[in-house]
Amino acid sequence: MLDESANRDWLPERTSQLTMICCTVQSRRRRCVLWAAIALLGPLHAATYAQPGEAPLAGETPWATQPSNYGPADADHVFSAPYQPMLGANASPPTEASSLATTSSPPASTFASGTPWLTNSNDCWKWQFAPNGLLYPSYLAGQKESRMGTQADYVRGYGWEWDSTLGGRAGLFRYGSEDPVHPEGWQLDVEGAAFPRLDLMMERELRSVDFRIGVPLTYRIGPWETKLAYYHLCSHAGDQFMLDFPEVGRVPYIRDAIDLGFAYCPMPNLRLYSEFGWAFNATGGAKPFDLQLGAELSNQELTGWRGTPFAAIHAHLRQENDFGGNVTFETGWQWRGQNTHLVRLGLICADGMGEEYQFYNKYQSQIGFGLWYDF
Repeated sequence: MLDESANRDWLPERTSQLTMICCTVQSRRRRCVLWAAIALLGPLHAATYAQPGEAPLAGETPWATQPSNYGPADADHVFSAPYQPMLGANASPPTEASSLATTSSPPASTFASGTPWLTNSNDCWKWQFAPNGLLYPSYLAGQKESRMGTQADYVRGYGWEWDSTLGGRAGLFRYGSEDPVHPEGWQLDVEGAAFPRLDLMMERELRSVDFRIGVPLTYRIGPWETKLAYYHLCSHAGDQFMLDFPEVGRVPYIRDAIDLGFAYCPMPNLRLYSEFGWAFNATGGAKPFDLQLGAELSNQELTGWRGTPFAAIHAHLRQENDFGGNVTFETGWQWRGQNTHLVRLGLICADGMGEEYQFYNKYQSQIGFGLWYDF
């Protein structure tokens, strides 16, 4: 019994010693694995971030060339500063002044999901006259946007018609950045366009022409865009058309309106928007309120000669049609140039009440193809 009791007292002590030995061996194995990983990944990291045409030196520790005297107060600068590549073997460490200049730049704008936005984080805001680009681009599928374009449409139940847009839009002043792809800030624009419709079934007779002029004040920050604009819109029937169809007559249609628009880009190439308009002067067939909604899928970067596809849908609901309005869909191919202007070639489909305001209360279903130039 005594021997058995002694064995019971000895067993826990031996078990504890064996456990300590196993832990020591495992700890040494972990250290070996860790140092082996450092030895393998260190040169690979240096080779990856070496300067172009420069190979890392044998045995060089890539992080040894980086300043390591960061304190707790510099934590925000470390995580908000843009990534700096590893220094070469002959390069000198950055001075204190250059480090402060690099780490003091504001972080780039981001989406709600954390994806970096297209803007340049080092681009400061300043006053600009006649800036390049727009902060609130025109709606791609909007039929009454100021641009240059032409299209041939087949109207169901009637025949072929030729619609054109003769106009443009440009910025006057901007307080914001100069980023060529995605500028930010405040901008005042001016725009204007004429929208003639020729009847190809009547030897290209002018059926009607609408006019629009506007002064939009726009703002953009990150993925958000806002527009506050004044627009004047009027419609006129063609002289020869009124002679040929005196029973139709001329429909007066005039709107002087204030429009408030919002747009959001959940991804760089996807844009969702809505716009509410209130006309303080509406005569003839026009009524005070209208609403525009839409979505666009369009590459925002330079495309080169190859181009990229695009698609857009736009709904325009008007009070004079009991907020019935129409829906327009466009798809095709686009090219974006150095000046951020956009050339598009594609198919257009529209269904609903006429966007030609001389015939705002007439139902039309049309399909066609067109060429558009957006500013």
